[in-house]
Amino acid sequence: MKKATFAVRTWRVLSVVFVLVLTLGCYVVFPDDVGVHFDALTQKPDVFLEKRVIFYVSAALALIVNTVFPAVGRLFASVDSRFLPIPNQQAWAASRSDLNEHFLNWFLCLNAAVNSILGLSLLALVSLNDVQFKFKVIDFRWLFYMAVAIFITIILALPLRLNRAPALSAD
Repeated sequence: MKKATFAVRTWRVLSVVFVLVLTLGCYVVFPDDVGVHFDALTQKPDVFLEKRVIFYVSAALALIVNTVFPAVGRLFASVDSRFLPIPNQQAWAASRSDLNEHFLNWFLCLNAAVNSILGLSLLALVSLNDVQFKFKVIDFRWLFYMAVAIFITIILALPLRLNRAPALSAD
C-alpha cells in the first residue's frame, strides 16, 4: 500500500469515528431546542431546531456520504479509459491500476473532508449552545475558511496529479 493511500484511508476511518462520536455525543449534550442561527448584535440564538432534527440530519448526511463516495470511487474502475477526459490518457490507460487508486483516494478524501467538517460543525454548534462556554459565532469563522481551503485543495489535487504521467513500474 502506498503512503498516500494509507494516509487517505486512515483519515477516512478517523473521520468516520469522529463524526459518529460527535453525532451521538451532541445528542446527549444538546438542549431540547438548539440554537442554529444567532443574532449578529446580541450573539443570542434566534432560530432553533429540535436536537433530534439535528441528530437525524447529521446521521443521514454521514450515512449518505460514507456510502456514496466510496461506492462511486469503486465504480470508477469499470469506466473505459477512452471515455475519461484526463490528460496523458494513453499513459494512464497503460497504468490503469494506478489511475483507479488515484480516483478512489480522491473520493475517499472528499468523504473524509465532509466527515471532518461535519464533525467540526457539530462541535462548534455544541460550543455555541453550551452555557459553560463563552464562545461567539465569530470565534468559529475559521471553520468556513478551513472548509473552503480543504475542498479547493482536494478538488484541485486530482487534476494536478493526473497532469503528470504515471510513474513507470519496475516489472
